[in-house]
Amino acid sequence: MIFTRSLFFIFIFSITVAPFIVYKLFWILRSKQTAGIASFTSKEYLGQLPRQFAVIKFYVNKDTIWFHGIDNQLFAKGQPVQVRYQRSNPSDARVDNFKGLWIDTLIYISPALLVIIIAYLHPDLVPRGSKIRINRKKPFLWIV
Repeated sequence: MIFTRSLFFIFIFSITVAPFIVYKLFWILRSKQTAGIASFTSKEYLGQLPRQFAVIKFYVNKDTIWFHGIDNQLFAKGQPVQVRYQRSNPSDARVDNFKGLWIDTLIYISPALLVIIIAYLHPDLVPRGSKIRINRKKPFLWIV
């Protein structure tokens, strides 16, 4: 299979980074928005590193669901907080803002995205105007 340089990097992006983004978009589309209440601020230690977070509650039917917010995103006691949760699993809840919904996805895709960008921009790794051949046998990648 022979790809142009740009198409090759789009292909690499689509198999390494895009699944995380698509998963998160489906999670958001299937979720339901509701109002929660910041109940209190909690702190725990991961080894020697302290972690502070808000504990948020919201109601689904007659059940009260509690969950931990994002690290260092604190809310005042009793402050209303927008929450998104999965209808089939209300305990899978997140604070409904950019950081609450996307920070984990950004952390997961950052290393792969950084490598892809560096490889694309570096003039000697895959020269401009070249084509890339993908083989089933060695060598698996061949720059033509």
